[in-house]
Amino acid sequence: RQNNRIARRLLAADGYLDLDLPQYALQELDRIPEPGAFLPSICYLRGVALKTLGRTAEAIPFLEDAARLIPVPLCRFAWKSLSECYAAEGD
Repeated sequence: RQNNRIARRLLAADGYLDLDLPQYALQELDRIPEPGAFLPSICYLRGVALKTLGRTAEAIPFLEDAARLIPVPLCRFAWKSLSECYAAEGD
């Protein structure tokens, strides 16, 4: 039951990102009490939301975790976002 609630929050956060409403995505992610097995997805979505808001330095640790935790080949999305954040920060 808890997993279903978390999955709904993740879907809502992803939907808000699709609508270019990253602040609402972050609000949905903040409502997840214990990430458990969903940690990689939460890290990725939080990193993308922060990146979209222009808060690239804050996004980097979340995207690093996502890139490390998400299995190949899906981690490539996290790596791409991470490299964009590093470039925005001048690294």
